[in-house]
Amino acid sequence: KDFPFIQWVLPVWRRWTRTRQRARRRAHLLKAALPTMARPTVAQLQASGALFQSWPEDSLAAFADTLLPALFEEGDYICHQGDPSHFVYVLMSGSVDVVVRKEDSRSKKRG
Repeated sequence: KDFPFIQWVLPVWRRWTRTRQRARRRAHLLKAALPTMARPTVAQLQASGALFQSWPEDSLAAFADTLLPALFEEGDYICHQGDPSHFVYVLMSGSVDVVVRKEDSRSKKRG
């Protein structure tokens, strides 16, 4: 049986509205916090894990200069499995959950 148009539109509209509200709230929080947010130093990046330990210091310093702060609230999705990404996220504080969906639709949570 086909769903009536309104039953499809309302959930999509609600999700879109919530996403916009969260984006506005995040932009406001970022604007307020930006003056106190420092870019990570080379030492902090090297200490953050194996990924940056082998980088030459000048390359790591250049990379650190390109980083832009982003704030995420509890429950926000940073990315979705399978989506292309144009960003690299370096977590400087807080924690994230990584959920990997297997082909049989079971999910495994890491983090």
